[in-house]
Amino acid sequence: MRSSLKKGAVLVAALSLVAAACGDDDDGGDTTDAPDDSGDDADAGDDGDSGDSGDDGDSGDAAGGKVGFILPDSASSARWEDFDRPLIEAACDEAGIECLIQNAEGDKDNMATIADQMIADGIGVLAIVNLDSESGAAIQEKAAAAGVKNIDYDRLTLGGSADVYVSFDNVAVGTTQGEGLIECFGGDTEGKRIIQLHGSPTDNNATLFREGYQAAIEGAGFETVGEEAVPDWDNAQGGVIFEQLLTAAGGQVDGVLVANDGLSLAAQAVLADNGLTLPTTGQDATVDGLRAILQGTQCMTVYKPVVVEAEAAVAAAVALLNDEAPDTDATIDNENGEIPFVQGEVTGIFIDNINVPIDDGFVSAADVCAGLEDLCAEAGISTDGSSGDDGDEGASADGKVGFILPDSASSARWEDFDRPLIEAACDEAGIECLIQNAEGDKDNMATIADQMIADGIGVLAIVNLDSESGAAIQEKAAAAGVKNIDYDRLTLGGSADVYVSFDNVAVGTTQGEGLIECFGGDTEGKRIIQLHGSPTDNNATLFREGYQAAIEGAGFETVGEEAVPDWDNAQGGVIFEQLLTAAGGQVDGVLVANDGLSLAAQAVLSDNGLTLPTTGQDATVDGLRAILQGTQCMTVYKPVVVEAEAAVAAAVALLNDEAPDTGATIDNENGEIPFVQGEVTGIFIDNINVPIDDGFVSRDDVCDGIEDACEAAGL
Repeated sequence: MRSSLKKGAVLVAALSLVAAACGDDDDGGDTTDAPDDSGDDADAGDDGDSGDSGDDGDSGDAAGGKVGFILPDSASSARWEDFDRPLIEAACDEAGIECLIQNAEGDKDNMATIADQMIADGIGVLAIVNLDSESGAAIQEKAAAAGVKNIDYDRLTLGGSADVYVSFDNVAVGTTQGEGLIECFGGDTEGKRIIQLHGSPTDNNATLFREGYQAAIEGAGFETVGEEAVPDWDNAQGGVIFEQLLTAAGGQVDGVLVANDGLSLAAQAVLADNGLTLPTTGQDATVDGLRAILQGTQCMTVYKPVVVEAEAAVAAAVALLNDEAPDTDATIDNENGEIPFVQGEVTGIFIDNINVPIDDGFVSAADVCAGLEDLCAEAGISTDGSSGDDGDEGASADGKVGFILPDSASSARWEDFDRPLIEAACDEAGIECLIQNAEGDKDNMATIADQMIADGIGVLAIVNLDSESGAAIQEKAAAAGVKNIDYDRLTLGGSADVYVSFDNVAVGTTQGEGLIECFGGDTEGKRIIQLHGSPTDNNATLFREGYQAAIEGAGFETVGEEAVPDWDNAQGGVIFEQLLTAAGGQVDGVLVANDGLSLAAQAVLSDNGLTLPTTGQDATVDGLRAILQGTQCMTVYKPVVVEAEAAVAAAVALLNDEAPDTGATIDNENGEIPFVQGEVTGIFIDNINVPIDDGFVSRDDVCDGIEDACEAAGL
């Protein structure tokens, strides 16, 4: 019954996929074949780096020599930025072709704009992970009209004009899940009551998964007592939907067939709240999914080695650049006819073969086993310890610190920068650090915190999702004798022992003063719109306090302002368009809380034939590129390395019952607590080199395709 492809077979599959291609990479990561329109709710002004990359300057001998890849978002899964991007870069480098890689951040209009720019930059092949088939088909039609070949990467664009589709056999993924659920019951499935939690209804992959698992369980005797699709693969919404289905079934359920690990974890949290542990399926062999299998709350997942998919896509691109056919005999119907289909094999992962994705280097034993060493040992997984642990607990009292990041949706920073920088600082300090991501789910953050406390941490550092839930977590930690750190965001009413962040009022002041500078001081009567950050984020409140104080008395006329819930860029674009329309288009500038929202506003301005001074925050690659291209005036640079190292230093002090090294304090509404704060810098065209010189972003990423603008700026 089980698909038991082990390491050797995975490599055979990889070789068969990339027979004509490019180099062998054995890295991988968490994947979710997921959302269509999962907006990117950037928070606290943090908008990650989603710029172009992968160019080693050598176009090789491929005709055209330049390929564009557009990833869908950083919200649905860490896979796109943490795994697909670097694996594609490595394969492009090996093949000697120039690859431009950008991320649409869940915004269909943004994806179309990126595609237009890549076409203008002279790409010969465009590979997209569509956000839905309709918008993807429109992009491909325009590319084809310009003589650009198209690749559907990971998701099939129905009605599109792709020349090849590179993905996994998604029906087989579903079949593996369905057969897996049967195996979870040991074949004793007759009369077993199950709930089916499907993926996004607008994602063709989700349709194929469902086709596979429903066919696999047909005739097994299961009784489906509830089923529903989860829009945009939204884990939080999936938890709500599952709770409704569980309630409707009177709690009388024996198992759950779930489309991926993220939704499975959301369902598991609901089950735990109801005192239940049931067999659940998943997909993607994520770190958290594998940990759930070890802990017995998830029965199985599906392993899809991203390296195979990434290398196959680059191999197909090389073939298309050279007017050759991709190396595959398989085809698939995209509703415009049969097109070549390069497909990879998948593996069902259970407790008895949980080592497979670890042995392949897809995930690390340290990440999977952090705090679960005994369970890993029972499962035959060898590990030297947890993330960031070199085996030396130094002089620390307990020597173990938990960090909970907020999500991978709002910004690439949390996984791409904070996690590795915290790991490096922990390693340097000789302390064991457990680092997990709540993925935007408050209940999940609370569950992670409970587990970390049970695992014996001495300090807990969180980036809260809101003050109320953060305060509850800190109260429970303090009751267990665990010290608390507010990392990046202050928890109002919380019990943190120290706050580590930037001076967020100063961030706002820098933005406000920056807007004045953008007008050369000539601000009297200038009509502006203010686009604020999330109303439930205390940092956004502080940014606003800073910039509104800075522009007071400057003579600006604010003709519209609104806060954007959850820092959602797509929603921010809609809100800005409404404000612009209400102002009759008579606007001179825009004060925007971060780069992500600024880029959304710039897209609306462009659609209306306008280019106006706009502010931003975070010195993201895309924000810096916008400054170079003249559509954004300034951003604020906050070096994350300073914040990460300061947080670890504060944790070491707390572990040793010492006071953090700072003279500043801040009121968290329960009193004054120590505040370790970093400095920020306003970035304009004349000092745009600063974050590049610091190594915060790379020149290659910022300047990819806009070399003339970079040279003009002295980069």
